Parts: sequence; structure tokens; C-alpha cells
Amino acid sequence: VDPNGTKHQLATMDDGLKFKGDIGDAAPIKLNNQVNIVGGETVAANLSDGNIGVDTTKEGNNAKLTVKLAKNLKNLSSATFTKTVKNGDKEETTSTVINDSGTTVTDKDGNKTVTTAAGITITAGEKVVSLTKEGLHNGDHKILGVADGRIDAQSREAVNGGQVYRMMREAAAATDGKVGAAAAGSAALAALHPLDFDSDAKWNVAASYGTYGPYQAYALGAYYRPSESAMISVGGTIGSGADAMNVGLSFKVGKGNLNHISTSRVAMAKEIQDLRAEVEALRQAVISLHEGHDVSPLASALFLDTPENHAAYQAVQALAAKGVLPAYAQGNKVKTRYEIATMLYAAVQQGKAIDGTLLRTFAPELERVHVAVISRKENGEAAITRVRVGKL
Repeated sequence: VDPNGTKHQLATMDDGLKFKGDIGDAAPIKLNNQVNIVGGETVAANLSDGNIGVDTTKEGNNAKLTVKLAKNLKNLSSATFTKTVKNGDKEETTSTVINDSGTTVTDKDGNKTVTTAAGITITAGEKVVSLTKEGLHNGDHKILGVADGRIDAQSREAVNGGQVYRMMREAAAATDGKVGAAAAGSAALAALHPLDFDSDAKWNVAASYGTYGPYQAYALGAYYRPSESAMISVGGTIGSGADAMNVGLSFKVGKGNLNHISTSRVAMAKEIQDLRAEVEALRQAVISLHEGHDVSPLASALFLDTPENHAAYQAVQALAAKGVLPAYAQGNKVKTRYEIATMLYAAVQQGKAIDGTLLRTFAPELERVHVAVISRKENGEAAITRVRVGKL
């Protein structure tokens, strides 16, 4: 009992102290015994200061010491958080590691998300998505949920598939008419063609019609051929809504026809017409001879076995028998002096020996005979030749 009359209990060394934590019962510890307070880390260099505080309060006759973790941790090197969940017979663990390099989050399947100062990297199997200062690498994944971006010359916003689709439809609608009109015009221009060369009618005019789907166009063209080896052309479309025109210059190059012999169908038709007239003149000459009338030698030009032609006639027969004049035996019609002259000319060109008297007999005709080169090989050698007779 103290002077105030208050009673107190006396404790002995055996009574000791009692310690109690959040878990477990109060543990009585006798005085002079050791109480070990441990935290698990045994290396002093790995410990930090200033992150744990002890709060003291009084509860009745007892004191309460509360160990608290600071709200703002400092001087830490890393922190690891793990969680293991039982899923049937399998344990699934997730973890989060924070250190001076960054943060690594690993899910139960081993997929990782790493955040560092350089950027963010998400790894799921073999596919990796990363966002760094170099840009976004999306690992062949789609980018979903993109809002419509602004489209103009200064825009730096992303656009989505819907916007692209609408733009394509609008562009197709805007260009469909122009493309259709241009195609119809091209079809009409392609149908313009010049006629063959005619020295008496060097101008050609052509008209055509073209269509492409619902679009239509008309074309007009003009062609001027000053010669068989050159042509100037001009053409244009009308009525398509996309008018077009062309101007062209065409000419032949190369060695060409050195004898200036026309190969156009018009020229050949004229030559045939002239030959028909000549044949008709010969036919009339034969009729006149048959009726006993005199005929001009140049008009008939038939090579007959007459007294004045007998020697030459025998000489030609002899050459034909030797094969010098192979064309003589072709056909049964009477040959003209010009036909005999062309045969003799061809034989001379081939280097065959011809009697000079016979050549002098046909001198008037031979003066008009020449060899025309129709076409040549690449090396300049004549490929096709014809023996021709000039005009009478």
C-alpha cells in the first residue's frame, strides 16, 4: 500500500512480461530472457530507413505499439508482388516486379507487360506489341475502336476502315462518269481507220461510234497521205462529256522500195485496169489480123512466125528448147514481143549467153524492160524481184 492508500501488486522475476502480436496468443516472457524481433532480411545493406514507424498508445493498464508502413516509401531498390491461386489441381501464379528498370507484370499464362523509360512492350506468345519513341509496332494485330479522324491537308489524325470505305465509294462515284466517258471516247477513236493510198485522192475522212456501258461517244477523223510512205492524221471525239483528240504523223523507214513501185491495193487495181486495157487492145489486134487488116506493130506487139520475124522466131525457139527461156513453154497462148523481151532480159540478168542479133531485134522492147525489186532482205539483198515493162 502506498502512502496514498493505494494497493499495488509486487512482481517477481518469474512474472516477466507478456508480448502479443496480431496473430497468436500472448506470450509470457520472464525477465532477463531474450525476445527476438525479426523481419527476414539478414543483410544490412539491403535494408532501408524511414519506411516503417511505431505508433504507441495506451489501452487501460497496457501499452500498445503499432508498427506502421510509411505511405510514401523511399530508398527502395525493388518490390515483388506475387499471387498464387488454386485452380483445380493446378496452381496459377501472377506477379508484378517493380525495380529501377521499370515494371514487369506477368499473368498466369506467362504473358508479360514490361513498362520502362523507353516504352511499353507486351509479349503474348510469339507476338510482341511495343510502343516506344520510335513508334507503335502492333504485332500484326488490328487496331480497334478508332474514332473518325479529321481528313484534311494538315491533319495528323488516324482514320478507320469505315472512313476509308466511304471515301472509296465517294471516289468511285466521282470518277465513274469520267472513266466511262473516256472509255467510250477511246472506243470511238479506235474505230477510225484510213483507206489505202490513192494518188488521185489523198484526203480521207472517217467517222465512228463508241460505247462503254451507258456512255456513248462519236469520233471524226481526217487523214492526208501525200505519198504512200507518209500520212498525217487528226481525230477527235464529241458528245461524251470528256472530249478528246489526237494528232499523228506516220511514215515508213528503212530501205523500202528502191524502184518506187506502189504496193497499195488502189495502185494494183489501177495496174490491173491498165493491163486489161492492154489485153483488150491485143485482142482487137488479133481480130484485125484475122480479118486481114494491117495492125501497128506497137499496138499488137504479137511475136508471130512471119517472114520478117522468121529468123528471130527460130532463135527464140532454139533458146526455149535449151531451157534458156523457161517461161516460154508455159501456156499455149501466142507470146507478145514484150513477153519475149522480158524473158530475154531475165536470161541476160542471169548471165546466160544470148545472140547479139536477137537482142538487137528486140531492142525497142528491151529499152522499156527493167527488173523491179519488190522487197529486200535485212542485208540489202533482193528477196523478191519482178521483170516489168515500162509504158508504151
